[in-house]
Amino acid sequence: MKKSFTLFLSFVAYFGFITGVNATDLAVAENGTGGAYATITEAINAAADGDRIIVSPKSGGAPYSENLTIDKSLQFLCNNEGEMFVMQGSITITPASGRTVTFIGMKNLLGNIDGSSNNAGSRCVVNIMNCEFTSGNLNFSYDYYDLNLVSTVINGKVAMKYGKVIGNQISAVDGYCVTIASDANITNDTIMIIANKLISNYPNYTHGGIYWGSSSHYFSMMNNYVKIANAYSSWATYSYGINVVTAKNSNTGVNVIENNTLSRHIGSGGTNYSGGIQVSSTPVNSTVTLMNNLIIANSTETLQWGLVFASNSGIVSASYTYMNSYVSSPFNGLTDNGTNSIASNATIDIDGNLALASDAINAGNADSIYYDIDLTRNDIGCYGGSYTLDNYFPITGAARVYLLMAPRRITVGNTMNIKAEAFDR
Repeated sequence: MKKSFTLFLSFVAYFGFITGVNATDLAVAENGTGGAYATITEAINAAADGDRIIVSPKSGGAPYSENLTIDKSLQFLCNNEGEMFVMQGSITITPASGRTVTFIGMKNLLGNIDGSSNNAGSRCVVNIMNCEFTSGNLNFSYDYYDLNLVSTVINGKVAMKYGKVIGNQISAVDGYCVTIASDANITNDTIMIIANKLISNYPNYTHGGIYWGSSSHYFSMMNNYVKIANAYSSWATYSYGINVVTAKNSNTGVNVIENNTLSRHIGSGGTNYSGGIQVSSTPVNSTVTLMNNLIIANSTETLQWGLVFASNSGIVSASYTYMNSYVSSPFNGLTDNGTNSIASNATIDIDGNLALASDAINAGNADSIYYDIDLTRNDIGCYGGSYTLDNYFPITGAARVYLLMAPRRITVGNTMNIKAEAFDR
């Protein structure tokens, strides 16, 4: 039966980054063609806070080979729509309260981006969107930074304390793809790690997808595809797709691990100390909820552990976790609540898509707040729910709404608040 009703809608959107009224566009081009600056460094030196530096790609994809130190609020953009300018070198962002540095459409062939120690005050915001790092790490594991990493391909590791990591492909060699440490500026904010492809290659010792070591903020880890890939050394190796070793000691919010796919695809090597998701040492007032996650291995290389809960004082729960028979010890430190499966027939392709016959399809929590975007019951794994990986891949370089926050259940007669974040050159 159809019903008519009135919906009150409040919509707030943030698209791109607004240039100040008195800002200037500074052009950079090969050999300073047309009166442009010949190097990015020259443009930085000439720029004022709020300016945009528009970089034209060099012929043949040649890089601007220079190390950059950025001590102003600047935007770095490619001059050609849908392309990237190429550089090679390290980038250091000198922090200051309220400073904002944005990169859109940059490819760095070899070099890291680093922050440095920052004084108390408002955060230094770093936006890295639609970029590529062929060989380099992003290190913002310093206080008073806000890193927004979106739609970027990284062959390296990411370290941070505050911000968002959304819709990226991150391939790390040893260590964790994404590491979050505690922050001096403690808030009730939620750090979002959503819809990323995280690949741990040739691992040694401790490695994996996400390492959460922060007691400063809440977290939301949703729709990530974590893959432990390739051969590893003859030494005993330790890996977790997601490893949470603490949490914020507060009962005013909830930490969420939802609709992730964790897969092991490794060649031969040493002793198997590998697991899907570990949650340990959480404090008494914290809550960590696991829901609709898929953990699978293969006949050649099994997973030692599926879920590991250890030394937790807070509330930790797991529901609708599907594991296949190649997970040797599915439940460690917890008891199955009856919603989980340890004999799933689920198989996935190279991108984490479920095979059509997989029992994980339409098998997640049946509550409508977890529905897939086609309004069917939740598919367990990274393609289920509102933040399905389909929303973020492939990375095309086009303008993108990368985060849409809206209520999952609407009450007739109430105001619905929606917030969207996006970028555009």
